[in-house]
Amino acid sequence: MSSCNGWSIKDCEFFDFSGSGVRAIESEKIEVANNLFENSRYVSSITTDIDFVNSDYCSVIGNRCFSDGSNAIVVITNGSNNCNEIIISNNNIYNYERYGIVLYNNRTGAQTGQIENAIISGNVVKNIKGSEPASGGPEKQFGAAIYVLCAEHAVIIGNTIKTCNIQTDDGGLSPAGIGVANTSSCVISGNHLDDCRWNGIMVSDSLQYGDGTNNNSVNFIPDGSIVITGNNVVNADLNGIYIKSQHNVSIDANRLHACTDGIF
Repeated sequence: MSSCNGWSIKDCEFFDFSGSGVRAIESEKIEVANNLFENSRYVSSITTDIDFVNSDYCSVIGNRCFSDGSNAIVVITNGSNNCNEIIISNNNIYNYERYGIVLYNNRTGAQTGQIENAIISGNVVKNIKGSEPASGGPEKQFGAAIYVLCAEHAVIIGNTIKTCNIQTDDGGLSPAGIGVANTSSCVISGNHLDDCRWNGIMVSDSLQYGDGTNNNSVNFIPDGSIVITGNNVVNADLNGIYIKSQHNVSIDANRLHACTDGIF
């Protein structure tokens, strides 16, 4: 769907695809609900069940994502375009190479593209392998059940994550059950994470690139804060909660059990 408005895709079955099962580009009000994605012809990182590019007011609800591809659900901006008001809720996601759910703002330099106000809630994500090597090297760096990169005001609430980063061997690209990077404002609340091989929840701002002043410098001051509250993290091989180069973080009322380090 390119430059479309108001489409609804429900109760369909998608098999044997090598690109995307459903893809919307520069569209609005697209609903993808209660579909089955299975047995993709996995080729590379482009193999994705549901893919929104520069699209607003879209929702992904109640889908069964079992295609064994690279990613299940991807929301991405390019250049100076936006993805606003996205809902990703109550999907069942199992067995992917890179990520279960990804919000990825692909802007650089003077570009102004933004992902704003996404809600990721009530999803069940299991068996994220992290088995793809990064370009130019043998290390397997990918892997997160939920990964939010350069997106603002996201709410990640009430998701269940089990067995993540099964094959990841390098910590470069957010190896965690929930990874949030280069974002100044996000709420991570009421999630249950079990058996994450690297970190349970990882928050970093190595680029100093969220919304705020003095971007891309050590003097960066974010506009908002990261709130991590009421999560249950069990059996993280490294850290239950790992914070790196991030300002304005609140960690409250979490339960961390059987992690090498609780909060690092």
